[in-house]
Amino acid sequence: KNATKNNDVALCIDSLNDFVRTWSESSELKNVQRVLDFLNTIQNGVQGTLTVVGGDFSDADRWTDTPDVFVEVHQNNQLILKTKVATDKVRPVFAESMSYTWRINNAPLSLAAYDENVTSNALLLRQQVNLSGFFGYENLSQVLKKSNGCSLQIKFDANIPSCPWH
Repeated sequence: KNATKNNDVALCIDSLNDFVRTWSESSELKNVQRVLDFLNTIQNGVQGTLTVVGGDFSDADRWTDTPDVFVEVHQNNQLILKTKVATDKVRPVFAESMSYTWRINNAPLSLAAYDENVTSNALLLRQQVNLSGFFGYENLSQVLKKSNGCSLQIKFDANIPSCPWH
């Protein structure tokens, strides 16, 4: 389940195919076939849509200034998505999406939310999202929370069958 190499998926598929051939009358056959469907789907990566949904930056609100929030998403130190600035919004709805391919060996994503200011942008939230392993795609759909009270919701939409291993 914690595999991070495509070869690991291929080895699992081969072993499960051997099981199906050898134990075709097994009561576990249905579950094994569901696992095979899952592994065949994730083996070469899964194309989907990654969305920065919105957030709650109420704790960054000051009587002198309501935050003007934007979010950056980086992978391998490269900017892959930057939202528009939500001006004077403590609970911005970004709903900005991009096509994204998840693989079991993807590098982590780094998400950062900033309050845009004239002189410099103030960091409100920074989180890394680990994507590795058979179920790493699940980390792409969550609410990221910071101890300062700020939060950011992300969502990954893809057609991935359920797996009885999980």
